[in-house]
Amino acid sequence: MMDSRTSRDLLLLFVACAGSAFSGAARAGDTMLQSFAQARYQGDTPRMDDHLIAFPIFGDGVAALALSDLSGSSFDFARGQGGAYAYVDGSTVVSESRVGGFDPNHGPPNDILATGQGCSTLQWCIASDSLPAGTPIVVQLDIRFRGVLAASNFYGDVDPGVNYGQAEAIVEVDGMTVYAGYARVDALTSTNSGPPVLTRTSDWLAGDFTSVMVPTGGLGDAPGFELDDSASIMVNMTVGQVFEVYMCSFTGASIPGALEAFAIADFLSDPWGGSYTLEGLLETGGPADVQFKLVPVPSTGLLVSFALIGFTARRRR
Repeated sequence: MMDSRTSRDLLLLFVACAGSAFSGAARAGDTMLQSFAQARYQGDTPRMDDHLIAFPIFGDGVAALALSDLSGSSFDFARGQGGAYAYVDGSTVVSESRVGGFDPNHGPPNDILATGQGCSTLQWCIASDSLPAGTPIVVQLDIRFRGVLAASNFYGDVDPGVNYGQAEAIVEVDGMTVYAGYARVDALTSTNSGPPVLTRTSDWLAGDFTSVMVPTGGLGDAPGFELDDSASIMVNMTVGQVFEVYMCSFTGASIPGALEAFAIADFLSDPWGGSYTLEGLLETGGPADVQFKLVPVPSTGLLVSFALIGFTARRRR
C-alpha cells in the first residue's frame, strides 16, 4: 500500500501531466509550431507566407507549413519553404530556399532571393506509471540535422557578385542553447572555375560535410555539400518536471541575377531536415519508466475537478 507521501506525489504528477499528448488546448507561446517562407524573383514584390498554429489535431501529430508562390516550373524560379511538425516523442523542422534562372537582366536591384524557416516550441511533462514525482532522471535529447547546400554560376564572367546558399539551426532547452550550427556555400559570379567555398561554425564540423552534385532542374548539376550531423544532449531532470524545447531551422539562397546561376539551401524532408527525440534514463544507467507528454492547458472545469480530487484524497487518508 502506498504511504501518504507517495500518494500525494503521484496525485501532483497526475495534475502536472494530465491529458494525453495532442489533447486539450494549447497556451499561446507554450506549444506552437511556426513556419515562414519568402521568395522574390528579378526584383518582384516578395511572395511570402507566415503561418502560425496552436495544436490543430490530425492523426498522431500537428504541423505548420508555409510555401512561397512558385514562379513556374522552368529554371527561372525563386522558392522558399518552411515547416514544423510535432509528434508524440519529439519534433521535426524543415526549410528550403532555392533560386535560379537564365534571364540576361542580372545585377542589383534585380537580385533573386528566397528564405525559409520552420520552428517548434513545445513544452513536455515527464510522466511515469511507477516512479514518484521528484525522482531524478536524465533526459536524453537526440538531435539530427541533414541537408544540402550548393551554389554555381554556369555562364562565366558576369558582373561581380556572389551566389550563395546558407543554413542555420538551433536547439534550446528551457532557454539554454544546447545545439547550434551555421553553414554557407559561396560561388563567385565573376568566374565559373573552381569549386564553391564552404564556411561553417559552431556544432557543424568539417567532417559533417560531404561533397555532392545537386540537380538544378535546368542546367545540369551544381557542386555543393551535404550535411549529416547528430548529437545526444543529456539534461538532469525529475519526474513530473515540465520543460520546453525550442528548435528552429533557417535557410536562405540568393544570386545577383538570373544569368544561368543557381543556389540552394535545403533542410526540407526525409532524409533532409532537423529532428529530435526524447528518452528518459535512470541516473544509474538504463532506461527509465517515463513518458513525455505535451503539456495541455486544463479548462476551468478540469481545474475544479483536480481540486476536488485532491480534497477527496486528503479526506480519505
